Amino acid sequence: MTKKILTLEDASIGYPDTLVLDGLNWTVCRGERWAITGPNGCGKTTLMRTLLGLLPLRAGRLTRYDREEAPTQGLVMSYLPQINQIDRHFPIHVEEIIASGLPQGLEKHRRLAEVERLAEVFGITTLLRQPLGRLSGGQLQRTLLARSLASDPELLILDEPLSFL
Repeated sequence: MTKKILTLEDASIGYPDTLVLDGLNWTVCRGERWAITGPNGCGKTTLMRTLLGLLPLRAGRLTRYDREEAPTQGLVMSYLPQINQIDRHFPIHVEEIIASGLPQGLEKHRRLAEVERLAEVFGITTLLRQPLGRLSGGQLQRTLLARSLASDPELLILDEPLSFL
C-alpha cells in the first residue's frame, strides 16, 4: 500500500478577501506525480503556496505525513517558483543559489561536492561563478531545479517547471 504524504480535507484556499478554491479533497501518496493544469488565474499557484504553508487555509484541514504516515510538521519540501518571481538583480552566484537548498549544518567540503554534483547533473558546471543577473532564462531554470533537489525533498512542488527550457 502506498503511504500518504499529504491530504487536504474539505479545504478552502485563497486570500483574506478572495476565495480561490472551495471544498477541495485531495490525497497525495509517496511516489505519485501530479500535474495541476488550468488557465492563468485559476488557482494553481495559490494551491501550491497553501501546500507549502505560505498561505493559511481559509477552512478545512491540511495534513502532512512522515515516512511512517504519522502526521508531522517536519516534511521536507522544496519549491521551484515561477521565474518571474525571482529578483534577477539579487547579488548571488549560481554556486550560492544551489548551496542555499542544501540542509543546514553540512560540512563545507560536502556542501561543495554536492553543489558540484548537482551542477553536473543539470549541465551548469561552467556557470557556478556566474551572477544571477547574467543567466539566460534556461540557465536560471536549471539552477533553480538543482537548488530544489539539493535538500532531497520528500515533496517537490514545481510551478511552471518547463518555462525557458
